[in-house]
Amino acid sequence: MDVFTHGKFRLVRRNHRRHGADRRDYAGDAPLRRITSPLLHTTSRRFADLAEFFAMDEQRTSVHEYSVAWIDCLAGGDSLGRGIFSVADHDSNPERVTVREYPKSEQRFSVPFALPISPVNGLSLRLFNELYFRIHRSGPRKMHFKDWLYPLDSIASWNRLYGERGFFQFQCVVPPLHAREAIADMLNIISESGQGSFLAVLKNFGDKPSPGLMSFPMPGTTLALDFPNLGARTRELLLRLYTVTATAGGRLYPAKDACSPGHSAQQGYPNLPRFRQFIDPGIGSLMAQRLQLIT
Repeated sequence: MDVFTHGKFRLVRRNHRRHGADRRDYAGDAPLRRITSPLLHTTSRRFADLAEFFAMDEQRTSVHEYSVAWIDCLAGGDSLGRGIFSVADHDSNPERVTVREYPKSEQRFSVPFALPISPVNGLSLRLFNELYFRIHRSGPRKMHFKDWLYPLDSIASWNRLYGERGFFQFQCVVPPLHAREAIADMLNIISESGQGSFLAVLKNFGDKPSPGLMSFPMPGTTLALDFPNLGARTRELLLRLYTVTATAGGRLYPAKDACSPGHSAQQGYPNLPRFRQFIDPGIGSLMAQRLQLIT
């Protein structure tokens, strides 16, 4: 674990190789390492399709502290899975920081209210994704860790962009053996549905097992997306994505799931029987009921 303290900032970098580059990894008993600067050395590169992502990730992830990819989930055909691959490492220069020390995320833009109809739709998403893919800055640069790790923090109340009906989140992980085929199937389903997401993240987890009984990360590839709530259409889409995940031997992130079948937790989490013995019968939630963790 890496800890950096600078004024009011405190960064904890967890042992990311336990689960790949997940930005919220379990720290475990990793030793502490002092971080001397709030800056990250980052590099971004475009990739043309899903195959290029996997090749790029295999070549570069092992030599960088962080890695993650944004993907255009509405691109199809030869561009299926295209996106931007980014890596980052902590600046080890102990000298005085010569660039802006405070992140852009401290200078936030705010969405003042939710519109009756979400401006996030198939047309606006295709336009946004195309522009973002074309104009995103490539190559190396220095960035404040908050700007790179938490880019959405620069927009206060960003959830209002999805309108009064809100949005659904989806995140899955599928084992390496079936990852390429399963991710491609899901991206095809999303592209055909027209219900895209501008917050589409793709990354690989590491191969070290998590000590948690119900930890989401496992070896494989994870895909995370947000979808505007279009009612039954969106719920049907999420169910199709879950079916692909389950068929590939993967599982969903329960904290982001609201639409999977009740048996999904039993199917995706083999340690669930062991976990049940620690459940307090006096405490419950709607999610626990839906996932059949409690009766």
